[in-house]
Amino acid sequence: AMLPVVRSYAREIYTQAALEVGFPPEFTPDLEEFIRGYVSVSATQHARTSRQELQSIISTTSFTEVLNALELKLAEWLDKRAQKMANRQTTEGNGAFTKFAYVAGGVISLRWVTAGSATCPFCKKLNGRNIIASGNFLEAGTALESDEGKLKVQRNVGHPPAHPGCDCFISPGT
Repeated sequence: AMLPVVRSYAREIYTQAALEVGFPPEFTPDLEEFIRGYVSVSATQHARTSRQELQSIISTTSFTEVLNALELKLAEWLDKRAQKMANRQTTEGNGAFTKFAYVAGGVISLRWVTAGSATCPFCKKLNGRNIIASGNFLEAGTALESDEGKLKVQRNVGHPPAHPGCDCFISPGT
C-alpha cells in the first residue's frame, strides 16, 4: 500500500536532486529497485518496532493491566502514529532518494546540512560534515556527543535523519 505513494515522492526528490547535479532525471530500473528495497526495509523496521513496543508492554505490565495498557498504546498509535511516520519518512526518503540521485550523477562527496534555527545540538555537530558519497556520517554503535549528552547511533547513518524529529538534509560535498 505504501509503494505508490513512496514511488511518487521518490520520483520528485530524485528528479530535483538529479537536476541539481546536472544528471538526467529519467526513472530507471535501478531507481525502481531502490524504491522497492526502501519500502521493504521501512515496512520491516515499522513491524519490528511495533512488535517490540507491544512485547515491552506485555513483559513489563501486570497481568491484570495488560489489556488496558495495550488498548492505550493502540489508541495512541491511532491518534499520533501516522503523523510521526509521515514526518520521519519525509526526512528519511528525502535523504535516501537524494543520495541515490547524487551517487548516480557522479557526486563523490556529501555534506550534512541543518535546516533551521530549531536544529538540535547533535545535528549542529554534524552540520557541514563531508563524507565520501558511499560512506556514512555516523557508524552504528558510535555516539555523537553534545552539551545535551550522547546520541547513541543504532544504525549506520548515510543520510538524514540522525534521530527522530531530525529535519536535516544533504547536499553535494566540497
